[in-house]
Amino acid sequence: LDLSFIVKNPKRDFCNGFLVAEMLSRYYPKDINMVTFENGTRLAAKVDNWEQVYKLARKRELGISKQDIDPIIHCTEGAAVVFVFHLYQILTKRTA
Repeated sequence: LDLSFIVKNPKRDFCNGFLVAEMLSRYYPKDINMVTFENGTRLAAKVDNWEQVYKLARKRELGISKQDIDPIIHCTEGAAVVFVFHLYQILTKRTA
């Protein structure tokens, strides 16, 4: 995917949900408006971004839970990488 910036530190780069929203916007362009996402580090921005991602996941029945999201928001080691592989499997219907 051609993302807006290169992922150097997955734990930090995915914690605000912006890149996940960007990925989802490629698959569901009518459901995601990237203007409503903030690429920031404030906890409020992270929570808002992920809430929008979660709403889309529920609407599209993607199998993403808040238990998947919380560790990413709080930069838990390895959580972002596991989530991205899971998202890849969901979106492409392939295994990594």
